[in-house]
Amino acid sequence: ATTAIGLITRPLVRVTQAFKLLRQGHYKKITETGTEREVIELVSAYNDTIAKLEQLHNKLADEAEIDGLTGIYNRRSFN
Repeated sequence: ATTAIGLITRPLVRVTQAFKLLRQGHYKKITETGTEREVIELVSAYNDTIAKLEQLHNKLADEAEIDGLTGIYNRRSFN
C-alpha cells in the first residue's frame, strides 16, 4: 500500500513544485512521471500548458518590441 501511495504522491509533488516555479515565471517541464494513467495525463496536460505559455510569452515579447503598423522596432526594444 505504501508503494502505491508513493507512486501517486511523488508525481503530484513534482507537479506542485513545477506550478510553484511557474508562478515565479520559470517555465520548467516535468520529465519524470508516475505509472498511473491519471498522473501521466496530468503531467502531459501541464507540459502542454507550459509549451503554450512559452509560445504566448515569446509572441507577446516580440509584439511589445515591434510596432504593429510599421513592423519596425519601437522605443521599448532599444531600452
